[in-house]
Amino acid sequence: MSNKKDFIKKDRFKSLEIAASRVSENISEVKDEIMETVVSRFAPKDEKLSEELQDSSVVEIDISKLSSAPEQWNFYQPLPDDKMLELVESIKDKGLMHPLVVWEQKDSYMILSGHNRKKAVEMLYEETKDSKYKAVKCNLIKMNEINEDEAREIIIDTNWIQRQLSTVEKAKSISEKYIRLGRKKHLGDGVKTRDIIAESYGISGRMVQNYLSLNQLIEEMESLLRENHITIKSAVAISRLSKDKQKWLYENFTSKQLSSPDIKNIEAKMSKTQIEKLLSVDEEYVNVNIKVPANKKAELLEKVNQWLKELN
Repeated sequence: MSNKKDFIKKDRFKSLEIAASRVSENISEVKDEIMETVVSRFAPKDEKLSEELQDSSVVEIDISKLSSAPEQWNFYQPLPDDKMLELVESIKDKGLMHPLVVWEQKDSYMILSGHNRKKAVEMLYEETKDSKYKAVKCNLIKMNEINEDEAREIIIDTNWIQRQLSTVEKAKSISEKYIRLGRKKHLGDGVKTRDIIAESYGISGRMVQNYLSLNQLIEEMESLLRENHITIKSAVAISRLSKDKQKWLYENFTSKQLSSPDIKNIEAKMSKTQIEKLLSVDEEYVNVNIKVPANKKAELLEKVNQWLKELN
């Protein structure tokens, strides 16, 4: 297993620092906050850490004292089985390369980054009963050092950088990030929240807006998007419609129709009749030649014509 590509990349936190450093000077206050609350706290030991972080923030904590973040905060899917096995083998061969990030609570430590690593260590302990897997190294954030919004931002930022997220997970991440940043007073300087997110995550402002729009999808449409039955462009167009019209679309049109190039022309003010006309597809007709007994010809034609009437 040693020749497999390591699941945990040494430069993943460096990528976050690069993304954060792209924030322009006119939002330097936001950049400094992102750098301080995300990058400097969680950089791995083989990078330039402050003496304070190395000496006092990295501690070993018994895995039984680690608790998961609430599901509404950590809405990301766990690793699939094959990737989890790769992670287990990596930790078994090389040890835990990067500490978890945890937030001190009254009776436990909430995981903000490292849910999968914690599970992998638990699996190793169950398999080996080796005491070295009973505790893990953690970057510890004291109870009063951050608030709930900052904790949730840490979860969002680290997952965005470290993992290949689905479109739905990206949409939820952007929405959560938008809410958290929107509450900060220093954003009242004319800089758009969406542009701060775009700079931080290395995407366009338009893409940020598209991801925000996807959060308006009904559950059924979101499911089609998650399973790749409709495109992102289609989903964005559909998200402009009311919940009622989205439900009607889901119940009356195929995935092929909902991914039609014409879907981009949908407008929120359109009636159902107008939408139906927009998405209607002309049937393609072909000739079918088959041989049947001569005395069965009339019977066959009658049945075929009846079938065609039922289709229409």
